[in-house]
Amino acid sequence: MLSAQYVHHVVPALMSPQLPTRLRVKVLNSGDEAWLCSEVEPHRVYLAAWVNGLPAAAGYFANADIAPGQSAEASIDLTPPNEPGSFILKIGLVQQDIAYFEDHGVDPLVFEPRIASKRLFERNGAATMVPRYRFDVVDVRLPPSVAPGILFGLGLKLRNTGAMTWDGADHRNRLVSATLSIDGLQVAGSVLPGSVPPGGIIDLQLTVSAPDRPGRHQAVVGLVHEGVTAFGVQVPAAAIEINVRSEARSETSRLHGIARRRNSWSFQPSGGVGESRDGRHYPLLLERSEGCHVWDTESRCYIDYTMGWGCALLGHRFPPVQDAIRAALDLGSTLPLPHRIEMEVTEALCECIPCAEAVAFGKNGSDACTLAIRLARVATGRQTVLVCGYHGWQDWYAEALGFTGTGVPERDRLLVHRFPFNDRNAFDRVIEEHGADLAAVILEPAGPAGERGMGPGEDADLDFLRHVADRTRRAGALLVFDEIITGFRYPGGSVQQATGVVPDLACFGKALGNGMPLSALVGRSELLREMRHAFYGPTYKGEVLSLAAAGAALHAYRTRPVAEHVRQYGETLRAEINRLCRQLGCPAEAIGPPFRFALVFHGEDRRQTSMLLTLYMQEVLREGMIPYYGYMLPSYAHDERVLARTVELVGAALDRLTWHWKRGALDEAIEIPLVEVK
Repeated sequence: MLSAQYVHHVVPALMSPQLPTRLRVKVLNSGDEAWLCSEVEPHRVYLAAWVNGLPAAAGYFANADIAPGQSAEASIDLTPPNEPGSFILKIGLVQQDIAYFEDHGVDPLVFEPRIASKRLFERNGAATMVPRYRFDVVDVRLPPSVAPGILFGLGLKLRNTGAMTWDGADHRNRLVSATLSIDGLQVAGSVLPGSVPPGGIIDLQLTVSAPDRPGRHQAVVGLVHEGVTAFGVQVPAAAIEINVRSEARSETSRLHGIARRRNSWSFQPSGGVGESRDGRHYPLLLERSEGCHVWDTESRCYIDYTMGWGCALLGHRFPPVQDAIRAALDLGSTLPLPHRIEMEVTEALCECIPCAEAVAFGKNGSDACTLAIRLARVATGRQTVLVCGYHGWQDWYAEALGFTGTGVPERDRLLVHRFPFNDRNAFDRVIEEHGADLAAVILEPAGPAGERGMGPGEDADLDFLRHVADRTRRAGALLVFDEIITGFRYPGGSVQQATGVVPDLACFGKALGNGMPLSALVGRSELLREMRHAFYGPTYKGEVLSLAAAGAALHAYRTRPVAEHVRQYGETLRAEINRLCRQLGCPAEAIGPPFRFALVFHGEDRRQTSMLLTLYMQEVLREGMIPYYGYMLPSYAHDERVLARTVELVGAALDRLTWHWKRGALDEAIEIPLVEVK
């Protein structure tokens, strides 16, 4: 039996005669059977509107089906009656033209909207209709002044004072956007994040490039209705002022201008915004580093928790590594034959990694992972690969993510399939389906990336790893550990050393050169002897400076308690952040193993989660800390003093975030571009 519970609705109390109006209704399937909503389904479930007892419009759910307990939203485009006055509007659930709210006990929503008089208001004695497009600027949030050429955040709160519902998610390709022009040139725009009915308010954040010329500039805010009209034609515009300081353009502004025009692919934690509304600055470019700190081009110091994306495990510019690089400078960089340092590093890896009988070097983790998969396919004569975690950006892995986001052509038959971490039953289902053509199973054996939204997976589970190893080998495939992150960071130096589960091949990188570009594939010698069939030959695989850095780093990992320090520090910091979240009532928690954990936020929907993460990033950047969004990678250089300062600044950031969240005012506080939570 079908049953519905109404969760939320947007129905204007005042409508204009014969002017199409969009209604939005969210409902919960409170029955015991799924609603089938596919267009080809003969028993399609949808919402319908009745005006004064007569069918008037329908609204379809975007979902293919809606399971019991699941909610969904539908939009209904209704043309109101022509005559002024009140009318009866009913909205209810329908299946195949049967009105379930009448015949099956599901009560309809009943409204009594009013049709406005055609002479809604008088202006100088002339009759005026409510315009289709109109808005008021309720609030503008921007710095009192900005440096020439810098990016800054401009917050806008707009009220829809027209008769049309603005829709930022119109499936007919007629999106409504807000735009901003300065001195006649459009410089920013934003599709509305949702529908805004007449009288509704929307809060937007635009990223704006300040003019190069000092003085006051007029900025024009407008709306664009895609495929229908643009501001300045039918939609009025509103003017605001932007004050550009009279000062010489800073070196940061000059360099960041080059980055925006010619080289914009680097990590920008503030989304490129350089100035805050309170006068503080966000880091845009870095000048130098030392230990666990970095300094930007304006000499501001930040605690670093990206640590070169996990490379600088010993700390930036670790003195013994720096000394080794200096000593190698006079040897030459890329030589026609291997240097003795390469053989010394090879022996060191074989001594400390259980599966390492032979070694092949590369420059990044993607090199090592790609070579591992090629060798597995050569050795088995099979093609399918099962993955868990992130294994680089090269084609074999990227093709499973689809052509649109990667540019890598898709296959008719997928060769790469994902399985969840620490879930034996799910792994069994996947390997049973693909075992006949299985070449390899590759996984991050602890805390894999991408397991739970923005956060990492759990720590290594011995029983799970043993089970994966056993099933993989019984299928005649190779087991590959991607230890790019866990290598030298995990207790014992690797997950395989700590657990005793030894793979056939293993990928190492990141910390191997402590910031210098170097990776290694290690494993059984008979597998690596098949290199001639794997078409592998990077030019710089034997580059001497990186190998010298690796020799010094490996010595430090053998002689210093690096992994132990990282685990203890990470456990303490993770616990302190979770204590702060509980104490403040903040909807967040730090999850993942201590060597790589992340602060993840829990919101009512994806947009709210994105806003929470964005505001967190904004606040910790202003306080003086750089994480990779929620991720934090402690290093050997992070000490007790840095720990205390980290807890202090994270606490201040979470305090402000929680205050805005409890007030329902996240939009008002955000001044950098929204971080999208997947």
